[in-house]
Amino acid sequence: PYPAVSERPYVIELGNHGHLHYATDTSGDPGNDWKAGARAGQGAYAWQGSDRSSFGDQRDNALEAARWCRELFGFDMRSWAKPGRGNDAFSASAMEAAGCEVVTGSDIRPRDNVLRQPPPHHPTGTRVVELTARYPSDPQHIQHLAMLEYWLHRGHRLGIPVVMLVHQHMRQWDGVVCEAMTEHMLSLAVNGFRGDLFIDTVYGIGRYWLDALSPVTRCVEVRIESGAVVVRNRGDRTLLAVPIDVTLRSGERLTRLADLAPGETRIPIAAPERTAAPAHEAASRSAVPRNAERAPS
Repeated sequence: PYPAVSERPYVIELGNHGHLHYATDTSGDPGNDWKAGARAGQGAYAWQGSDRSSFGDQRDNALEAARWCRELFGFDMRSWAKPGRGNDAFSASAMEAAGCEVVTGSDIRPRDNVLRQPPPHHPTGTRVVELTARYPSDPQHIQHLAMLEYWLHRGHRLGIPVVMLVHQHMRQWDGVVCEAMTEHMLSLAVNGFRGDLFIDTVYGIGRYWLDALSPVTRCVEVRIESGAVVVRNRGDRTLLAVPIDVTLRSGERLTRLADLAPGETRIPIAAPERTAAPAHEAASRSAVPRNAERAPS
């Protein structure tokens, strides 16, 4: 998945959820007298700095999680997702200060992930990108599944990424429903939209938006020139396997994957060659009546 590079067929992303999962039952700590549902500013912890404001508390909470991840796995986390409903006006800037580039749930209200579908955007005063997760998480029954399918179709129609939050590995005590419905949604995304959708991590989706689509941070410019797509990478690093989506005058669509070194890259574009169908297939197709010509049953 973009922008990861690996010889293995799959990669996973380690994202920052905070050392304490504020606003959930797992936020208890000796520093807050084991208060379930503790929020920023409701405790004093050994890993905190001198800034005890909401901004400082949330930043230091994320930095402590990042420290453990770096020590144990040698990995620097670049994405963050809020664990509960504990976000406030300082969440996005605090996560940016903690080194995150992609966030989900930073500047939203409950109605935004339950009833609305905000497009990717920069929370006020930051250069991070907010990708709002969809409700419901952890699908448990057919109504949940129908809601997620609706968001997927709407996201496809409007060009909005769909972020799902599932804990299928933690729901096994409740049976295989969450796992099966998660598998169904992944299969639908891959097979149900004629190749228009691809699956990526939260960081991958957000990084692509920052590099290619953000009105503030994008470093990719595209123009058409003499039967070719000319892509300019204004950044200082090579972008690998960037998908270039092309719509031809005939209505045909195709995608080219291009490695974009800093500077300009010229990508020749030609309509895909069509192979004639065998005579017996062409004959059989012409013999099938259209829907309007079929006799009623």
